[in-house]
Amino acid sequence: SSNTTRGIFIRNTGGSAHGYLSTDGNLRLIAEDSGKSISFYTLNGDSSTAARLTIDSNGDIQSTNATSAKPVFTLENTTADAASSQLVFNKNRTATNDDILGTVRFRGNNNAGSPEVTEYATIYAQSTNVADGAEDGQMIFRTMKDGTLGARLTINSDGAINIANLSASSD
Repeated sequence: SSNTTRGIFIRNTGGSAHGYLSTDGNLRLIAEDSGKSISFYTLNGDSSTAARLTIDSNGDIQSTNATSAKPVFTLENTTADAASSQLVFNKNRTATNDDILGTVRFRGNNNAGSPEVTEYATIYAQSTNVADGAEDGQMIFRTMKDGTLGARLTINSDGAINIANLSASSD
């Protein structure tokens, strides 16, 4: 490879997949072959290994655990101030009205003969006006009813709440 700032080099002797931990002031694990993923494993009590966190070549992250109520994703802030941990969704492109800015999806299998992954609920944020100085946004909660995922609760930019077909104003 043309990269000369290597630290610890990792090579798969059976193929061309390899990576390295860089020592240029940052700690990096790099899979140099396109289409490869980076996985982090744990050693089980029976000496087998299990992938716990995988970053695929598209940048998608998957955490897998067969233990009940796992995996757990924790953000912990231990500072002695009022600041908190943050989960930030950032849509970084030329803004347009009605962009979906971030989504939390709740999925599980249904009971079809070959179970299908079904999205049972969704929470997302949307920009409704991106004009400088007049920016507006809304948050939408969707749930599944009789096989159809639909908006059941919307909090508009002015604080108005729309619940299914009922409305309540913030005034």
